Amino acid sequence: MWILLIVAIACFGIWAEITKDNPPKSKPAKPLSPKEEEAARQNSERANREFEKAKREFQIAQQAKWNEITDIIKADASTLAIKRRQLVCSDAYGVENIEAWVKEVEYYIKIRGLERHTSFHNLSEIADLIDDIAKSTQVQNVSPTSDPLEFERQCAETLQRNGWSTQLTTRTGDQGIDIIAKKKGIKVVVQCKLYAKPVGNGAVQEIAAGRSFESADYAVVVTTSGFTKSARTLAKNTQVLLLDFAELAELDSRLSI
Repeated sequence: MWILLIVAIACFGIWAEITKDNPPKSKPAKPLSPKEEEAARQNSERANREFEKAKREFQIAQQAKWNEITDIIKADASTLAIKRRQLVCSDAYGVENIEAWVKEVEYYIKIRGLERHTSFHNLSEIADLIDDIAKSTQVQNVSPTSDPLEFERQCAETLQRNGWSTQLTTRTGDQGIDIIAKKKGIKVVVQCKLYAKPVGNGAVQEIAAGRSFESADYAVVVTTSGFTKSARTLAKNTQVLLLDFAELAELDSRLSI
């Protein structure tokens, strides 16, 4: 029996070697009849039409969803533009630091529920749209030719238009205070910074000291160029309110008065 098994294995090996380079030819397919060819053509055309229809429907739904996302973001465009201006800053070499802005965009996507739209658009596309809208939205600003004193006057005028009485301080011994504003028995000291770069810790320290000096209820720093990360941290710890110039008109709501 072992001999028969060995012979069978040997024969199989020989057959495998023979057919390796000369595989058995498959039986040629039976040519389709004209009726079958016509049916196959119609089926192919029907499948193509269904595919194109589904493709168009998807594109329409995708565009509708994109328009919905865009409308949500545009409703917050001014706030986003201000936030971007506050959070994006450049280092000494002119390189933009967008880390804080990226976190703000992630937070915005979450609170607005934009994550649920990822069946049509990925999060990076949505984040890019937020950034584009924030960059292209114009917010209230001062004239490029304005000097620091003019900026202080513009801040005071903005407060006056919103019902605050204001007093511009003298240039000497002002304890870091540029404006003293009063409304409904509330006293606020304001420092105005017209900088080309983000405002740092010094302004926060000065206005915090000015609040104590004037026995004021609140201390505010206003700028058009944003604040450094350390300034934001210090402001949080010292309860100093940091505002973009475009937000100054909203001071009442920021102070909940």
